[in-house]
Amino acid sequence: MLFKIRFLKKIDYFLLFITILIILILSLLFFNNPKLLSIMLILIGIIIIEILILQIYRRLSKNLECIIQINNIKLVETFRKEINKLSGEIFVNTLNLYIPPLFSDWTLDGDLLKIIIDEIYLREKINILELGSGASTIVISRILKSLNKGMLYSIEHDVVFYNKTKKLLLLNGLEDICKLYLSPIEKVIINNEEFLWYDTKFINKIDLIDMLIIDGPPIYLGKMSRFPALPLLIEKLNSNCIIFLDDAFRDEEKNIIKKWMNLYSNFHYQTINTSKGALKITI
Repeated sequence: MLFKIRFLKKIDYFLLFITILIILILSLLFFNNPKLLSIMLILIGIIIIEILILQIYRRLSKNLECIIQINNIKLVETFRKEINKLSGEIFVNTLNLYIPPLFSDWTLDGDLLKIIIDEIYLREKINILELGSGASTIVISRILKSLNKGMLYSIEHDVVFYNKTKKLLLLNGLEDICKLYLSPIEKVIINNEEFLWYDTKFINKIDLIDMLIIDGPPIYLGKMSRFPALPLLIEKLNSNCIIFLDDAFRDEEKNIIKKWMNLYSNFHYQTINTSKGALKITI
């Protein structure tokens, strides 16, 4: 219902009562005068219209106020996310890389990368598997080399990105700390379901891992393309392994998370409010 009594204030009731009372008195006094009676009826109509306009105005004002408050909250949240993202990218530029990587829409965002780096600092020794290479490959390799505490395995399906990442590793002297594998997309079967995922040959070439970063394959390659990561790599995860999933706020990833939760209900799932959304899983 558009018009509700709650938009009328006490002063409205009082003025409305007085006005109608005056009009009724005048109507009784001039009951025998049709012209004056018509005027009184017109006045009553005008008052009703004014009340309706008043309610519309108050309702619009109230809704506008709510919209402004919501937009302000969203603006603050967006600003906070962008600051976190930027702070991660600024941190990357302090690593003294000879050829720093460029961040793009396909790149692991700076805010999630910063969280991953913090986790690396907390571990004494750490082997990392990254699904999807790029800027994060160079940054994580640089951190691991400076701390002398582990190895990065990076999986890439695209030849162009593979060659680009490999060149950046060489230019920055990081080829010894990162083992980069070219793994084309192929069909895999999990629980009688077919998915498109990386060529699984790399799995036998890697050691047990302490951190799994899932930032591939890209969503356009196939439905639920990131789901196979846990079922196919579960035997390679150390007991203290931590898992990060990027783009966790997308509908596709939400469905993947539901399937994982059904399969691995004993894992702990925590949403991270990054610019693109992330999920942290601990075993």
